[in-house]
Amino acid sequence: MSQLPFREQLEKHNNPEEVRQRLAAGNYNKQHADIAREYLASIDRRKAEDAAKNAEFREEETLAIAKEALAIARDANRIAKENLASAQASAKGASDQARWAMWAAILAVIATIVAAREQLLKLMTG
Repeated sequence: MSQLPFREQLEKHNNPEEVRQRLAAGNYNKQHADIAREYLASIDRRKAEDAAKNAEFREEETLAIAKEALAIARDANRIAKENLASAQASAKGASDQARWAMWAAILAVIATIVAAREQLLKLMTG
């Protein structure tokens, strides 16, 4: 058998584990053993290439996800800053309203005192 047909047979049969077992058992002559080792090495190289491609794809996906997460985080940070500014403005408004409410209460107390004084004066003079 020539080298090419034996290699084609190995590829057609596509059972690397069996080829490894036969190599270990010494079932191949030197020429076929060399071809079988190259066949197994090519499978290992293909697996390594596929693993590298998969790892690169996962890295690209991870990078894309990280970029998207960063954009979302920046947007969330912007929204949080806007909400903080709004909350601070609301707090200042509430503080101002509390101050005005206090003045209104003071004026109401003064008006009540004045009205009570006038009623008391009417009762006493009257």
